[in-house]
Amino acid sequence: AGEKFISSGNIAIDAIYNEKFAKAELHQVTMQSHFRIPQDLSLAGKEVDIAIILGNALDNAIEGVQRLPESEQNVIELEVIYTEGLLVISLKNPASLLTEDGQGSFLSSKRNFGSRGFGIESIEYAVQQLQGSVSFRYENGQFMMLAVLPLPE
Repeated sequence: AGEKFISSGNIAIDAIYNEKFAKAELHQVTMQSHFRIPQDLSLAGKEVDIAIILGNALDNAIEGVQRLPESEQNVIELEVIYTEGLLVISLKNPASLLTEDGQGSFLSSKRNFGSRGFGIESIEYAVQQLQGSVSFRYENGQFMMLAVLPLPE
């Protein structure tokens, strides 16, 4: 299985992705990913926030796919691309019907009291710390997250 793991050249991103890849594989969830990150991209002081964003997004995606009936497609698509001073993290996964909270976010599927999930709140907080932006959408049975993070060279 080791040869399936990625080595983008960024230790923090590789560590989170490879851990979540192993978790997805354990649960028969397929991850299709594309990375375009410079070998020398510095995340100095930003590693924790990047790990929170990537880790929570992948955990939510894996759990969301696991809740689908076995006959459903179980593929998570992830792109992590660095271009012109921006790190863009795009994630898409099939999901059963999600409930919006009326403020542009989604209610937790794990808790029954209609509150927002800790994963999405953690992602939003980490993105805010990096002075970036993040959006979440659900349409046609697909959950999508797009985070854009300024990382000057």
